[in-house]
Amino acid sequence: MDRDGQASVRTEINDIVMNVPTPNGREPGIFEWTRRQGELKSLIERAERGDLQEGDDAHPHSDWSPVRRNPLLRELRWRMQARTEARFYFSEPPETPGKIIGLRLHIKDTTGSDQDVSFKQNLEMDVAGDRLEQGRGWAWGVPTCTLPCCTRA
Repeated sequence: MDRDGQASVRTEINDIVMNVPTPNGREPGIFEWTRRQGELKSLIERAERGDLQEGDDAHPHSDWSPVRRNPLLRELRWRMQARTEARFYFSEPPETPGKIIGLRLHIKDTTGSDQDVSFKQNLEMDVAGDRLEQGRGWAWGVPTCTLPCCTRA
């Protein structure tokens, strides 16, 4: 939960990792949970290092792309399995240099017309944008102290 008791991206990660059925329709077990957690963690770590390929209209199947709807947001694409795509919205605000702030994880809903899909995706981006603004007052829980006593490993 965040400071106001609302669902957080951590809750969303756990829900998707543990509850999205496997391609054969079964509940995922411990090995699938571990695989999914590792895959998502690896993507996020690669994003923090700047090792992901940035996408644009010419390269729609890249790892991530800026979000036109909000210039502070980035969209990380995660193909969990055939026909199941997750979207992870994050930001790298200037207040937390070198840190990725996870804002929203959801399964992309591709049902309906292209306009329907776009509308639903925009709603998800808006949730991420709202979380970005709401968390700014408390630095999204990221320690901001740079004194040696705060930065020791």
